[in-house]
Amino acid sequence: MLVLPSITTLYTTLTSAISSTVLPALPTFVMNTWIAPHGATDLIHAIHHNTTALLATTYYGTIGIGQLCHAVHQDQFFYSLFMVASFIHFYDDWKCLKNPILATILTGSLLSTFVQTSWLPFYLYMTFHHVPNHYMQMWPTLRKHKIPTVLLLAYTGFSFCFFTNQVGTNMVSILDDLGIWIASIVIGHIAYNVAFSIQNSSSGNRKYDPYDIPSTF
Repeated sequence: MLVLPSITTLYTTLTSAISSTVLPALPTFVMNTWIAPHGATDLIHAIHHNTTALLATTYYGTIGIGQLCHAVHQDQFFYSLFMVASFIHFYDDWKCLKNPILATILTGSLLSTFVQTSWLPFYLYMTFHHVPNHYMQMWPTLRKHKIPTVLLLAYTGFSFCFFTNQVGTNMVSILDDLGIWIASIVIGHIAYNVAFSIQNSSSGNRKYDPYDIPSTF
């Protein structure tokens, strides 16, 4: 006589499998496929606005500065630039609060906890606020280039997954080996945002753009 497992047994087995295999891999999967690739949309933005030269200048410039700092043993100076740029970038997410003091506290708290205590608050912020906000702001541009956007994000996400599969997910080891490169690319993303806003403002073109939202502070 065939004896089927009870609902309790199935539930216990399923939750055990999820907790031992799925959950440990979930943060890395979200980082590789959701958080890390979002900056790649700079390429779509630059092609749409014919600012690929500006994109190349900012990214190659920050990579060059990062490598120069590394060559003269000034990594900490470059990481300080990285933190300042990150603060400016993430502070912008809190414009909706219309409260510069609260925005400063929130941004500073996120960055300080990431550096000193735990990556979890920053990770949740990136997953549920910064990246969704980025895509919502970028949607007017991305919707005009749906296929290139999907292909670019899929390729970028696959590349990050392949990379972490090859080198592992030990963030300490990754940052020791590639920290300057990672910081350079992030600063390049931020620098392109700022440079485009300045260029767009100076040209007198006040057309809406996700990288040129006037501050309400």
